[in-house]
Amino acid sequence: MWKAMCVWVILSGEEMAAGCIMGIKIVADHPFMAMSFPDGSNLFQQDNAPLGTVKICNQEWFEECDKELTSKQFAEEVLKAHNEKRKNHGVPTLTLSSKLNREAQQYAEALSRTRVLKHSDDSSRGQCGENLAWASYDEPGKEVAERWYSEIKNYNFRSPGFSSGTGHFTAMVWKSTKKLGVGKATASDGSTFVVARYFPAGNITNAGYFKENVLPPKK
Repeated sequence: MWKAMCVWVILSGEEMAAGCIMGIKIVADHPFMAMSFPDGSNLFQQDNAPLGTVKICNQEWFEECDKELTSKQFAEEVLKAHNEKRKNHGVPTLTLSSKLNREAQQYAEALSRTRVLKHSDDSSRGQCGENLAWASYDEPGKEVAERWYSEIKNYNFRSPGFSSGTGHFTAMVWKSTKKLGVGKATASDGSTFVVARYFPAGNITNAGYFKENVLPPKK
C-alpha cells in the first residue's frame, strides 16, 4: 500500500513542484520513488538518477515502468536460483540476455492468451532451449526454478540421457549454456505462464553430450 507524504521536488535546475510521495519500493537492491502531482501526473525516479533526469509522466507510463521493474526482479530471481544450482553442479553461471528476456516475455504473453502450455517453434527448431511452467497463482521465481530442478530425483547420472521427466532439470544445469531469458504473463483467469529460454540450447541428444554437460551435484 502506498503511503502519501507531501514534499517539494527539484525537477530540473531550480524548477520545483509540489507533490506527494506515494511510496518507495526496493527493486533489485535499488530504491525507486513514486510520486503524484495535483495535475494527475506521476514521477518515477531511481535514487541515484542525476539531477534533471526525472520524468513527469502519465499513469500509463507509471504502470508500465512498474511492470518492467517487476519483470526484471522476477527474471533476476529465476537467474539467481539457476546459478545457485549450477554452482552446486560445478558448471559456469548464466547471465541474463535482454534479447532472450524479450522473446521469453513475448511467448509467455502468447501462452497466457491461449492458455495452452506448449513449446515454441523456436525451441522445436533448436534455436534456443526452453522451460515452461504454469501455476494457478502468481508463483515466485525461486519456486518455479525449484519445481524444474526437483526433477533431479528422477535423473540417472549412471545412464545419462534425455527424458521428458527430467528435461527441465537438465536444461537448468546444462554446462555449455551461457545465457538465460525469462518471461512471465498472467492469463485472464489469474493463472501465470513462465517461459525460460537458454542459449546455447541444452538437452542435445548427440552421443556423449549429456555425460559432458549434466554433471552430478557436489553435495
